[in-house]
Amino acid sequence: MFISNNKQVQNMLKAYSNQQLNEKKGVNKKKEGTKNPNLQPDKIDLSAEARDFQAVLKIASNQVEARMDKVNELKRKIESGQYKIDPEQVAAKMIERIISERII
Repeated sequence: MFISNNKQVQNMLKAYSNQQLNEKKGVNKKKEGTKNPNLQPDKIDLSAEARDFQAVLKIASNQVEARMDKVNELKRKIESGQYKIDPEQVAAKMIERIISERII
């Protein structure tokens, strides 16, 4: 099928060709650093629940960082042989845990 006589197809091809020529010439390129005074910046409104959730996430991420510091310090002590385990303290914590589980 040959559609060269269709006026709409011809107009579309002409517009497409003009667009390609303009792009090659740089006619439609935006200048960087120029701002349109009519445009307003994007704005977001968070619900109270979303703000609370965001605050909890921030606190949790800070705790993870602090925990990693502790983990790294323990790794360093274990690797250097400075980490000593107190068997009496371990036994006391085990008994404490057993007792607290029975109460609950």
